[in-house]
Amino acid sequence: MGRCCWHRSSDRSPASCCRNCGLGSGRGTCAEWARRRGRTEIDRLRQIEEQLRTSGNIYWTTQVGILTREVMAWSAQADKKLEEAAALLRASADEEDAIARGAETRVWR
Repeated sequence: MGRCCWHRSSDRSPASCCRNCGLGSGRGTCAEWARRRGRTEIDRLRQIEEQLRTSGNIYWTTQVGILTREVMAWSAQADKKLEEAAALLRASADEEDAIARGAETRVWR
């Protein structure tokens, strides 16, 4: 399969890149994206998160916060900060799980 699609467009996110190419695990494509665009994307996501918080949209504020930490994790991995990357991904997964458990509880009660 060769290189991932990130080399064709600097605007692609790692999620769409890996989905489109079928890569991601063990190939470093998301880390390469994070190395090139991570800081910019983190800053933009924080702006969006703040706008959502200001508007009172708690659900999407939380979702964008999770996504921000996931991008931060890819960026940390690209910088060889593996423990930091793992901690950020664990925190994001835990928060997503908590949201899902909350939704299940509301549905079944």
